[in-house]
Amino acid sequence: MRLIFLFFIMVFSLNAQVIEKFTDPKACSQCHNSQYSMWKTSVHALSHEKNNELFAKSAKLVSIDSFQTYEQTLVGCSNCHNPRLDVKDVSSNYVLAKTFELNTKETEYVDSSLKVKHIQNGISCYICHNVDSIKPREDDSQIGYQNFNWVNGDIIVGPFDDDHQRGKEFHLSYKRDFFKDNNDLCLSCHQGKGGKSKYSIYNTGNELASAGSTELCADCHMGKEGREIISPNIEPDNAVFRKTRPHLFSSARNNPNILSNAFDFKINQIDNKTAKMSVINKIAHNMPSGFSGRSLELNIVFYDKSSKVLGEKKLSFEKTYRSKTGFVTLSYSAEMMDRDTTLKPNESREFEIVFPKGTKTIKAKLDYYLIQPELQKRLLVQDQSFTKPYPIFERELQIK
Repeated sequence: MRLIFLFFIMVFSLNAQVIEKFTDPKACSQCHNSQYSMWKTSVHALSHEKNNELFAKSAKLVSIDSFQTYEQTLVGCSNCHNPRLDVKDVSSNYVLAKTFELNTKETEYVDSSLKVKHIQNGISCYICHNVDSIKPREDDSQIGYQNFNWVNGDIIVGPFDDDHQRGKEFHLSYKRDFFKDNNDLCLSCHQGKGGKSKYSIYNTGNELASAGSTELCADCHMGKEGREIISPNIEPDNAVFRKTRPHLFSSARNNPNILSNAFDFKINQIDNKTAKMSVINKIAHNMPSGFSGRSLELNIVFYDKSSKVLGEKKLSFEKTYRSKTGFVTLSYSAEMMDRDTTLKPNESREFEIVFPKGTKTIKAKLDYYLIQPELQKRLLVQDQSFTKPYPIFERELQIK
């Protein structure tokens, strides 16, 4: 048993080349405060279960539906959520010990590794800016940390070389082309299998490819390039303006424009009984994409001339999954997929609505949910930033 544990320590420690001073993003904020301030609002900063109720409760649901321990699920999710976690797998002895609530050296090691302070900081600066190179992908099970070769020593990489190494007292700076030339860094985590289920695929990269898109993820999720001097007080004579991007990592939670820019909606009367509607996805990947719990809901309400509600209709754009026991679940523990009504890249989804007799006004409202309303009943997330609807648009049609 001792030899097995020592083997785990040896294997897991192969990934442990972490420079401690890089692990606290507050240290980076001394020179990169604007980037740090925006990053703090992003989901990247909430990738640890301690700071993210949705992630914590999703992992619990997956562990229940997959018949595995909570910690086992967290270690699997850490491929992307915590790529610098020392533990990369757990043994059957660990699972057995956790099942019977036994304390062993392995359970202590694994459980304590999941609580290390720098892991709780989420996908912070030293994750992306410590990637030396990205490995060729062999299949969709190669995801997250498995795609990375890490730098060694006091080196931070980014989209620029620094000929004068102005920040050399803290770190050296070197250029890596994958920050600006392609989506390989982003898709190392946002393309691939997020769990053991065949339905757990994060397919954003394939969706972009199917649309023939050459856009960068950063174009939407980081925003337009600006010009700034990084750390203007350090060797000011050698300081230069550079094209930099905001580090907002935009989502519905921290940037409502990302939704309003992604969709369009048209509604027109055909005759005295029907109207035609079009929901248009202006993005080169599915909507929703990524996390399998997301949903779009189009709510249509019909009013008479006195503003009395005559009827309602609801349309959902989402993927829905079932567990082995038949309950609605997330893709990571799914036994089957019920349906896929997501909007495909650049798709215009058209449909006709028959409105009730006496209708004078039709109001349509499209909302985005980070958690599908049906899934909310199982996840029981309390944080309203994850459960509330995010409005995208409202349209109104007067019937003639």
